Amino acid sequence: NSQSFVYFNEVTASQDFYNVAGNREETLTINGTVKTVKSGASDAVAKAAEDAALAILDDLETSLTGDPTLAGAGFQVELVGPNQSEVFPSDNSRICLLDFVLRAVVMLGD
Repeated sequence: NSQSFVYFNEVTASQDFYNVAGNREETLTINGTVKTVKSGASDAVAKAAEDAALAILDDLETSLTGDPTLAGAGFQVELVGPNQSEVFPSDNSRICLLDFVLRAVVMLGD
C-alpha cells in the first residue's frame, strides 16, 4: 500500500536576450518536493519508499528532456539535489521526501 505526491513549491521563468546573435535563452526553474508513503516499518519498506520517490523524479526529468516541441532548441535539464529525508511516523509507515530543483534551459534563435 503506497501513496505518492509531487509538490511544485515555486516555479519561475526568466529570459536573457543576446542581440548580437539574435538568440535568447529561456530558463524554467522548478523547486519541488516528491513525497512517497509506504505501509510497513522495515528497512525494506523505507528503501521501497526511496526508490519510488527517485523513480518519480526521474520520470519528471525524462518528460522534460523528451518533450518533442523542444527538439533542436539547444535544450538542457539540470537536476540540483535531491536532498533526501525520511520520516518514520508512529502509524507503521515510512515516508521519503526528496526536495529538488529542476532547471530547464532552452536556447532559441530568431
